[in-house]
Amino acid sequence: MERYHNAKTIEPNVLIVRFIRKSDRFKIDHVKFRATEDGDKEDYTFLNEHEIEYTKGRSNKLLRALAELDEGLSGYQLTRLEHSLQSATRAERHGAYTD
Repeated sequence: MERYHNAKTIEPNVLIVRFIRKSDRFKIDHVKFRATEDGDKEDYTFLNEHEIEYTKGRSNKLLRALAELDEGLSGYQLTRLEHSLQSATRAERHGAYTD
């Protein structure tokens, strides 16, 4: 599926990137609402279709990202993955995570 993206900033530090199939250029390309409670069935049907497409292959992407974190940078004694796990473990031991 060929895509292009259209990005715009709607608030400081908030960037919206919309991915649209080129064949669908003249169909809905974004939701009409700014607050989620203002969305209608058409908006959420549109979002659901894009979520399904976006999440395809997500587990493989996450595993690749973890594998990349486990690749060491020269000069460091730990990989970024090892550092992340150590940091999370220390935070949990100090009560940063609760059920």
